[in-house]
Amino acid sequence: MRTRLTLAAVAAVLLVCPAAHARVTKIGRGTAVTVGTAAVALDDTTVDNALPRYVTVCNPSGNVDLFIGDATVTTATGLPIRSGQCWTSGERVDGGVQVYGIAASSQSVRVSEAL
Repeated sequence: MRTRLTLAAVAAVLLVCPAAHARVTKIGRGTAVTVGTAAVALDDTTVDNALPRYVTVCNPSGNVDLFIGDATVTTATGLPIRSGQCWTSGERVDGGVQVYGIAASSQSVRVSEAL
C-alpha cells in the first residue's frame, strides 16, 4: 500500500509539472520519516537537497494528521495533510530549503523528491 501511494505521488509530481519547467532528471527512491511532536526535516535521503527539487510528502497511515511548514511549524500553524493524502510542491523547491513536519503523535510518513 505504501509503495503504491508513494509511486502515485511521484506520478502526480510528473503530471502536475508543466512542460515549461525544467524536466525531471532524477526521481528519488523515497524515504520513510518518523514524525512526532517536534518538527523534523522531511527529506528523501536519495536526492541532493542542495539542488532545486520537487517534493512529495504522503501521510499513508493511522488517523493522525501531519502538518508541514518551515522549521518552526506547529500543529496550529502547519499545512495539514490528512491520513491517506499526499502533498506535492508543484514547483521546484529551491536548494537548501527544507520542508518540516510535525504531528500530534508519532507516525511514519513517506517523502519522495525529484530533480
